[in-house]
Amino acid sequence: MGKTTSKSKSKSIFVCQSCGAQSPKWQGRCNDCGEWNSFQEETIVKQDDRRGWSISENDNGTPLEAKRLVEENITAENAAHRMSTKILELDRTLGGGVVPGSFILLGGDPGIGKSTLLLQMTKGLGDQGHSVLYVSGEESVQQTMMRAQRLKTMSENVFIGAESNLENIFQLTKKINPKVLIVDSIQTVYL
Repeated sequence: MGKTTSKSKSKSIFVCQSCGAQSPKWQGRCNDCGEWNSFQEETIVKQDDRRGWSISENDNGTPLEAKRLVEENITAENAAHRMSTKILELDRTLGGGVVPGSFILLGGDPGIGKSTLLLQMTKGLGDQGHSVLYVSGEESVQQTMMRAQRLKTMSENVFIGAESNLENIFQLTKKINPKVLIVDSIQTVYL
């Protein structure tokens, strides 16, 4: 039998530049956010089936694992280990702090202070010795650093990056190996 190869295929989709909604064809008005003339055509290239997300293994090649939801699988050590952000109300909202291995989505209207809150959180975590990688898809490294300086949220354990390509964010994460990764904002990230 001969070896079969997968070829990359591309297709066009239309993406709302205001909210990120996708459509197979151009629309004058976005059904999700109501903006007019916000759709732009983008080309999506389907990668070879052997690349991208793996179903049977994680990044370091070990098999994925799922555990039964029973009391015996919840240890007191795992249940109690949370990283405080040093922002009392944020810690309270998160149930006592950031749980290692968790994903947290912070949402809200533009301009209400999400990025400011995240920078303040990086300082709280960094000052406790936790390494933090803050990746901005909306601002340059210099802009983010100047904002952190204005907010007095500088910490030697915080690293700032500017990237939107998910593969590059993964490479940066592997290089720095932070305890916490912050992507601001996820809607700017593409694969």
